Amino acid sequence: VMFGRMENDARILNLPYRRERVMVLVPRRHPWTGRKDLRIAELQDQAFVFREARSTARAAFEAALDTAGVHVRPAMVLDSREAIREAVAIGIGLGYVAEGELIPTERVRAVPVSDAEMYVNFHIACLRSRAERPLIRAFLETAQTHANWR
Repeated sequence: VMFGRMENDARILNLPYRRERVMVLVPRRHPWTGRKDLRIAELQDQAFVFREARSTARAAFEAALDTAGVHVRPAMVLDSREAIREAVAIGIGLGYVAEGELIPTERVRAVPVSDAEMYVNFHIACLRSRAERPLIRAFLETAQTHANWR
C-alpha cells in the first residue's frame, strides 16, 4: 500500500518511495496560469479550497504558509483531489496538489512555488511479517528500482 505519511508501527515495513512537490492549482483563465512559478507571499489573502485535516498535502501547504507568515482565506474544505480540481476549475478558489497526483486537464494548471518547501513524502508499506513472501518481495524490489526520493 502507498501512503502519504509513514506508518509509525513496528509491525509495518515502510519504504520511502516518492517525494512530490505540492503545487498551487489555478483555473485556466487565472492570471497566474502562464507563470513559470510563484512566490509564497503572492498567496497572501487568496481564497483556497482545502483538503480534509488529515491530508498530507494540506499539512505541507499549511506548514509552508506558517513558516512564511502568509495567511490565505479558506473558501471550502473537500475530501478528494478530484473535488479540489473541480472546485478550482469553476473558480471557487485556488487549490493545491502533490505534483504526481494531478490528472492533466485543460481546466486547471499546477504552478510551483519557488521559495517554499512544500513536499509530500510517499511511502510503500506492508506488514513486516509478509515482506519476504515472493510476490511482495518482488513488488518491493520493483518499487525501490523506480523510487524517486529527491
